[in-house]
Amino acid sequence: MATLSVEGLTKRFGAVEAVSNLSFTAEPGRVTAFLGPNGSGKTTTLRVVLGLAEPTEGAALIDGQRYQDLERPFHTVGALLDGGFHPGRRARDHLRILATAVGVGDDRIDAALAFSEISYAAKRRVGGFSTGMKQRLGLAAAMLTDPPLLILDEPLNGLDPEGIQWLRRTLRSLADDGRTVLLSSHVLAETEQIADDVVIISQGHLRADASMAELARQVTAEVRVRTPEAGRARALLVDNGFAVTPGDTADAFIVDSTGVEVGELLSAAGIVLHELSPGERRLESVYFQLVSDLPAPPLPAAATPPAGPNAGPVTEPELP
Repeated sequence: MATLSVEGLTKRFGAVEAVSNLSFTAEPGRVTAFLGPNGSGKTTTLRVVLGLAEPTEGAALIDGQRYQDLERPFHTVGALLDGGFHPGRRARDHLRILATAVGVGDDRIDAALAFSEISYAAKRRVGGFSTGMKQRLGLAAAMLTDPPLLILDEPLNGLDPEGIQWLRRTLRSLADDGRTVLLSSHVLAETEQIADDVVIISQGHLRADASMAELARQVTAEVRVRTPEAGRARALLVDNGFAVTPGDTADAFIVDSTGVEVGELLSAAGIVLHELSPGERRLESVYFQLVSDLPAPPLPAAATPPAGPNAGPVTEPELP
């Protein structure tokens, strides 16, 4: 088993602060989703965890040690970041090169191919692989040493529905076996079905670090209302300060409140109800609620637009 702890991590690139005082933990036996918009600092954080970048402040520790200080880092952490595949190399040869580098034999190559269910493609050249097949090969590489900690960056990309279902089952099984799984993804609907815990960052700042159940409770309650007097009901609710959004049919709408509050108000007004049911609290709702209220980051001083009528265009710096 291995515990990943990110402690007060800050990473600056010149005047740009890509990650700011970030702390969270990924624990054994759980799948931790690591979420955030493009440019939020996720990739920078993963690079620091894997010793590919040095933090400006703070640390990323695996069982209390930096990745580069581990006695056998490749046997402790399996990572899927960029593919780095040579298109003319066969899948098995790609794994053989990695196996030689980390000191494992052909038995682990066979096991990794079987794990990703691509044994049948072992002799095929990677250049002919689909995106989903390359993802499976990347996962096979991550599992070469049978590590206790897996760090997977966008493993759902390119997978077809069958592949997504396979990955969901596989990651659940790995966590149930006691492994630590850190999963970065933009596919929120699928991540919701995989993750036990969720870490959300935006503009380099931590926005949430909670279990999936705890995170759902942070969202404003929703209730679906369906009534033949939809117009009058909506007007009454808006007049009483409720937020109302259209539903999927003309006689339905969604209210940001509990069923008790809405039901009591509409019943007191004599409005007939055909439906009053709790809405879904989905990870997507939580995610956008948490990342949408941050102000845009200021430009570094060097990129501040010059004053005057002859001022030229200024290119905003790209966050890592």
